[in-house]
Amino acid sequence: MAMFSSMKSDIATELSQAHWIVLTTDLWTSSNQNSYMVITAHFLTLDWKLVKQIISFNILPAPHTGFAISEQLIATMLKWKIQNKVSFITVDNASSNDFAVKRLQAVLLKDPADSALDLDGRFFHIRCAAHVINLIVKDGLKTTSPAIGKNKGQSAYRTLSMQDANYVFEPTEKEWAQLETICKFLSMFHTATLELGGTKYPTATLVFKHFKQIQQGIVEGKNSKHIKIVELVEPMEAKFDKYWDGMKQFASITQIFDPLYKTKLMEFLLTDELGKNAAAQEIASTKKTLYSWFTSYSKSKKTKDISTSHSVEGTEIKCLSKDTNEYCFKRYLASKKSNQVVSATSEIDLYLQEPTVEIEANGAPKLDLLGWWKINQL
Repeated sequence: MAMFSSMKSDIATELSQAHWIVLTTDLWTSSNQNSYMVITAHFLTLDWKLVKQIISFNILPAPHTGFAISEQLIATMLKWKIQNKVSFITVDNASSNDFAVKRLQAVLLKDPADSALDLDGRFFHIRCAAHVINLIVKDGLKTTSPAIGKNKGQSAYRTLSMQDANYVFEPTEKEWAQLETICKFLSMFHTATLELGGTKYPTATLVFKHFKQIQQGIVEGKNSKHIKIVELVEPMEAKFDKYWDGMKQFASITQIFDPLYKTKLMEFLLTDELGKNAAAQEIASTKKTLYSWFTSYSKSKKTKDISTSHSVEGTEIKCLSKDTNEYCFKRYLASKKSNQVVSATSEIDLYLQEPTVEIEANGAPKLDLLGWWKINQL
């Protein structure tokens, strides 16, 4: 019990020091058919380390309504005193969760001055990208039976990519060819799911890149010479469009904060897809929202003031006899700099105008995104 209390105290301390907290939820069913709801908090430490902590694992009594889910979320926030830090939430796509998120958002916005939600919570509900990909693939695989049916349809890519000498069924030669073609096509979904499902590094900056790759793969699949791929991508495209329309603005903005790409990846991909003029309009719209978001962020009372103003205005700089004129002048400049106010949009402009970080050659270590922002934070 003492260990439990000590660990709980440590988690409470970490949560109290976090500026913003992102929540994720999931439902679990035990072997005796009891339903549990787990709530996980994701945040950065003062040293820019990404942390996730389970802060609630409780029975969720039936029926699993949106009200019941929101009640557990609100109770958990109040218990840990983090209601003024929660800025985003990711849940699965059940309709009850949509109601729960809307109710939670309304609660958090009751006192806007003490809320961590920017732009009135426009991006508060973030879809789970890995889950959306799973839904896209599942819709496509419904068209592939009986070949996939013999593979049970579970974890399709992993199932299809394995070889087993002791298999207990015998696909026809035609089915083997179909399975091989489908397996190759599904590889991009598998790669995206693995990267977007990571928990030890930021994933928001990766969504745009992977979803544009999937979108391109679907477009190419529609023109495939393999009829099974054509049949596969038709329902996939419908499901993709359904979710991507609501995700793309958030994904476009967050990928700008990857110094490897900034707006250059958008320019490259959208120009090829939409043409130069339409791409420029799309990027301009994204940047406009980015400026609004960052301005809102910079005014938040939980943020370290981006002007680094330390209220030294009016303080007279006095030089002692032992101080050199150069030392006194440096102190004077420091006091002036601390009172300079740099607009949020100016900081974003400076960031975007600087060259992108050079992409490493194959085999080189990947960029430590949080490490980069720790040094170059706005």
